[in-house]
Amino acid sequence: MNGTNFVNASTVNFAGAVKTTVFVSATQLTASVLAADIATAGTPAVTVTNPAPGGGTSNSVNFTVNANTGTFTLGGSAVTGTAGASVMSTITVTPSGGFLGNVNVTCPAAGLPAGVTCSPSPLAINVTGAAAVTGQLAVAVAAPSTTLTASAPPAERTLYASGTIPPGGVKGWWTLSAGAGLAAMLVLVLPGRKRYRAALGLGLVCVLSFTLGCGGYGGGGGGGGGPVATATKITVNSAKLASNDPTGFKFTINVTASVGANGQVQLLDGSSMLGSAVTVSNGTTTITTAGLAPGTHSISAHYLGDTYTLASNSGTLNVTSTGATTFAVMATPAASNGSPTVNITIN
Repeated sequence: MNGTNFVNASTVNFAGAVKTTVFVSATQLTASVLAADIATAGTPAVTVTNPAPGGGTSNSVNFTVNANTGTFTLGGSAVTGTAGASVMSTITVTPSGGFLGNVNVTCPAAGLPAGVTCSPSPLAINVTGAAAVTGQLAVAVAAPSTTLTASAPPAERTLYASGTIPPGGVKGWWTLSAGAGLAAMLVLVLPGRKRYRAALGLGLVCVLSFTLGCGGYGGGGGGGGGPVATATKITVNSAKLASNDPTGFKFTINVTASVGANGQVQLLDGSSMLGSAVTVSNGTTTITTAGLAPGTHSISAHYLGDTYTLASNSGTLNVTSTGATTFAVMATPAASNGSPTVNITIN
């Protein structure tokens, strides 16, 4: 700002707001004007005020602020990464028409390939001139499991570990049978003519309770003891496979129980069902899944149970399907080319 009679404490007023002012000389001042001060088109007035005594405000000078009609395009470089590692994609903001300011680039909240993450989100890129500006976006792919088998302890074992013993209806019948038999033998040694009738009655109770106990056991857990606990194990033929491999991932599911398990098992990819439920035959089934999209999928098996067995879940196996995939990045404010994609090749 050029003028006359400026002093050390003079201040510049831009559109009615006092700005940080630096005294250069009696004829020159400098002041800082932020981008937010000129964000709106118009003709803001600029004045200088000298402090009292003897101070005052100068005449005003109007500055013309043109509307920012510029725009920008957004792009992301293709990357090739190995499952279990992170690679950098270069995000480029190319301004045009005088665009200036911050651009926040974000990864989608949903829709990323399986097991793929990107950071930071948002990635802040500051455009200060006409040249293209870049930033780095880290794209990480989850690693496949180091083992080909995953299992989890059955619910019954969990109860034992916490000190709670499940009820045993079968043991109750057998305890009654043993007690009645012992009482019958004791009655026989007592004096009196009625001891034979009492012993006979206790003997019948012994036989009946023993029969009920055996019936509950022989029913495969469907009698007094209820359905039995199960343990589900999942095994895969490979922890990494090409997405176009026609053989696909072969999952073998084993359900262990004290009786034959013949319910259905459902594969899960994360929390989503993968295909339809398949029937288990005497505790075993095999499911082949081809065409998994590139990325690292978290696969588990959920046994649904049947009349005689309880449901159970396996552990989780991470399997990686290799190949090419994409995800979109977005910008705020919006880029003129919308939401471009970043190409990923997963090895």
